[in-house]
Amino acid sequence: MATPRVNKGSILKRASQSTVNRRTSSKHVAARDRAQSVTRVWTRAEHPTTAHQRLGPWLALANLLPPPPALEEMEQAPVLSAFGRLNHWEWACHALTAAEVRRRFPHASVVRVPGLTAAVDVRRLQDPDEARRLLDLVCEIAFTLRALAAASPAAARAAGDTPLLVTQHDDTAAITSSEIWVHHGVVRTERIDPFKEFLAALEGINAERLRQCPVCRHLFFALRKDQKACAKRCNAARRVREWRAQQARHEYRRKLRKAGEPP
Repeated sequence: MATPRVNKGSILKRASQSTVNRRTSSKHVAARDRAQSVTRVWTRAEHPTTAHQRLGPWLALANLLPPPPALEEMEQAPVLSAFGRLNHWEWACHALTAAEVRRRFPHASVVRVPGLTAAVDVRRLQDPDEARRLLDLVCEIAFTLRALAAASPAAARAAGDTPLLVTQHDDTAAITSSEIWVHHGVVRTERIDPFKEFLAALEGINAERLRQCPVCRHLFFALRKDQKACAKRCNAARRVREWRAQQARHEYRRKLRKAGEPP
């Protein structure tokens, strides 16, 4: 069975202790700095509407998997218990059978994702190997999005100009395909990599807007800074939960005051 390739030990780790410039002065950069060539420029976050439109299909694809553990539960649980829950979720995602993959990823959901339409033929998902390749790709995407949603905005702000390495991937087992054409005697080649398309969709988004819904536990991109749930229905449920929690606290304090005890 495939195992997750997300390096959880690198979550919120400083990418480098040295100062990172906006542009490097040379293409020959030390490997430990993990910097890019002179063509790499760190820019401001993209407009939320544009980022939401580009990233939305990938979020919808990742949310077809079992939802990850709630962030609130992970923060309150002991470290070992939190990692145990995270590992159980990752195992549950990878443990889906070929039949379950075909059920969870219908043709309509795949078509909405740029980069997948040219690499995935839903009719070939009858082959268990093809279903496993698609599942591995979606798991990589879901684990990456979950790690970004769990990253602390306070830690990112405290790092200042030094980038934070949230997660690191080795060569992914994503679905890739190569095509070689001959047109008028001239060879044309093309390599299709859906995970590369996903990384392009992530580029430039505001990481603080990538969140996990506290009600349905799905991942979503917040168009508004004060958006706390993925949809109106979940937001209404969230408000009811918070109101009931406040009522319970008020009732407890009222009983303490009635008994003559300090609240």
